[in-house]
Amino acid sequence: MTRHTSFAVLAAVAFAATAASGCGAGQPVAAGTAPPGGTLRVGLAEWRIVTSSRAVTAGGDQITVTNTGTTGHDLHITGPGVHAHTATLPPGGTTTLTITTRAATTLTLTCELPGHEAAGMHTTLAVRR
Repeated sequence: MTRHTSFAVLAAVAFAATAASGCGAGQPVAAGTAPPGGTLRVGLAEWRIVTSSRAVTAGGDQITVTNTGTTGHDLHITGPGVHAHTATLPPGGTTTLTITTRAATTLTLTCELPGHEAAGMHTTLAVRR
């Protein structure tokens, strides 16, 4: 295994472990479930965005963003009345965004660094009551 491959595997394992313990971004859960208390964890890695839920609760939502990848990534969140973004996070970097959402809408999450969205770094989230 190359050093790059070993690091990628280690990052994936750490990402999964923190998701299982509830302390980081994890694999998406069943569609239609909202995170408790309006909190969402988002992980950024090559070339995907992974969320701790497929939906958020309408109102005030806190989003913890962690770059679990090996290169810089940012997160842009757009939707009706929502436009929020992070700075470019270095590998291992974490930040928190607070947004206000409306029920029955959809949010789009993308990494807007050149080529990242086209490589697969995009997803959507439903906003539930």
